[in-house]
Amino acid sequence: GEMRGMIPRSIEKVLEQASRLKQQGWQYVLRVSFLEIYNETIRDLLGNNNNNNSKGQKAGGLEIKLSKSRDNVEVVGLTKVEVKSMEAVADLIVQANKARSVAATKMNIQSSRSHSVFTMYLTGTNKKQGLEATGQLHLCDLAGSERLSRSQVTGDRLKETQAINKSLSCLSDVFFNIAQKSPHIPYRNSKLTYLLQNCFGKDGK
Repeated sequence: GEMRGMIPRSIEKVLEQASRLKQQGWQYVLRVSFLEIYNETIRDLLGNNNNNNSKGQKAGGLEIKLSKSRDNVEVVGLTKVEVKSMEAVADLIVQANKARSVAATKMNIQSSRSHSVFTMYLTGTNKKQGLEATGQLHLCDLAGSERLSRSQVTGDRLKETQAINKSLSCLSDVFFNIAQKSPHIPYRNSKLTYLLQNCFGKDGK
């Protein structure tokens, strides 16, 4: 799919550029994480057994918390893996895809039942110049909105669809309030918008 192609291509560009900048004295470390938001629960797709026993993991999934500096959000206990080659990336994607929540509905034979967020964490240091730079890139694969009357889902599938539709509505609300320059942006109305809130303001793009 498109998302499986996007991740390798993005990492390849980052690794290529990091290699070029070595000539200018820069050293880069690239780490990645992969999570899904399923029924408003955050699941680690790279952890052992989806990180069920990891620090920060509760029955309701991993928790999002503000950093100590209160200028960034972080997922407590989320697995971050250092990546040095494209081969390692392929293995991580296979591992994550096996853990994704999918199911069949009347509209889609293999409908994604969650949003997934693949994040790259890049740290660069230049000892000669005494500089350090950090950045994050989020690649999001959002589950599509479904009309309940058409998808004909019941039980667990119904609950999943309602959670997907609600989170997409919250995302739309965030965009609307930003466009209106509202003094309050409702980031915390969903896990998706809370997790990505730094992308919507300050230096985010």
